[in-house]
Amino acid sequence: MPCWSVPTVFAKIIADEDMGLPRAQSWEPWVRLASFLVTLWLATRQRWSARELAWSFWMAGLMLGGIYLLVNQAAESLRQEVASWRSRITSALQSLAGGFFLLLFAYAIFAGFLDVIFTMIAWDLTGAPLEPVTRSLPATLSRTLTERWPFLITSGLSQLPAYVRDALSVDSSDFTRFLFVRDLLRMIVLIFILVPLVLFQLGFFALYPVLFVYFLPLDSLRQIGGQIAGLLR
Repeated sequence: MPCWSVPTVFAKIIADEDMGLPRAQSWEPWVRLASFLVTLWLATRQRWSARELAWSFWMAGLMLGGIYLLVNQAAESLRQEVASWRSRITSALQSLAGGFFLLLFAYAIFAGFLDVIFTMIAWDLTGAPLEPVTRSLPATLSRTLTERWPFLITSGLSQLPAYVRDALSVDSSDFTRFLFVRDLLRMIVLIFILVPLVLFQLGFFALYPVLFVYFLPLDSLRQIGGQIAGLLR
């Protein structure tokens, strides 16, 4: 086996390159599909609301973003072959501090956005009184964490391989290339899709297309279709 650095080895394993190891990436779209079906079953059985799904997105995104930053900085430190371990650790901690500040700041704004949006929806649909922004946030976050924790598992299983693969390869000096930044924008778009479906009063059925897009992006559908077509030849 050639002499690769640790980040290169991990990247090749996750990227499914030929190292004489089991191929894992071909299973990713099927894991995404299974995660989607399990989440769909849970959402239907437990009658999730749109607000609960939106906050589940928020919670999963924050968790995955934190893991992303840790993996990225670990890979960056291991790539610094000349620097001493002390300087590597100091540099990694400084970069982590900046990364986590960016992550928490972005998700704090996202939390305020969700709180305003769903307070307005409740006022429009039920006439519920408008509460000051962030008053209900602690209770909402606590309920989401205790009642919707399975979403962390299904979301992690479906998204984590791509997050780790990207974190191992991206230069930490360019945060605009971080996958969790792009994913945050994607979740905001999904919320804008979800809101009109809720206003049409489709109930928990409004969650179905949003969950489908979240778990099964176009690339995954292509891979599943290609693998099925290959088996049928």
